[in-house]
Amino acid sequence: DYFAACETVEGGYTVGWKIVDGVFAAQAAASSISLLTSKTGATNPAEDWADYAIDADVCLGYGDSAAGFIAHADGDNYYELRLAPTGVSLYQIAGETETELQSRKMELTPDNWYFTKLEVDGDGSILRAYIDSVIVLEVELSSGAYTKGTMGLKVDGQAQFDNLAVYPVELSDS
Repeated sequence: DYFAACETVEGGYTVGWKIVDGVFAAQAAASSISLLTSKTGATNPAEDWADYAIDADVCLGYGDSAAGFIAHADGDNYYELRLAPTGVSLYQIAGETETELQSRKMELTPDNWYFTKLEVDGDGSILRAYIDSVIVLEVELSSGAYTKGTMGLKVDGQAQFDNLAVYPVELSDS
């Protein structure tokens, strides 16, 4: 199966998306998604995603805006790929506890579009992040990792997403 989120936001409709917090707006003319205000999030309701990739063109807003994807979300537990002007990071979120798994310093200029992809393994052992089709982060997780759950978008500040897609992948060591 292939889930193209741009099909669900076409014409300004956000059918099938749950707004977790903040303002979630589909731009009818551009078929892109804008997430505005602090701590915004939106998830797709499918709860059994396991081996998949989520990718999109991501444009950070000005200031200290951060944006990215959440994966294998089960309530308040999930993985997060976060883009910020100073770099990219992978986090494991467990309720109120945020653990940085890996990060890389790089300049991500606001108002520029970056093709961004996160691959997640169904047994929870591999997270792989790409910026402009180059692997920038790769984490091998120990036991107790999250193995399935919803996927979504997350923003702190302002950002836009375009050409959003989620599709199955089979991960192997790089």
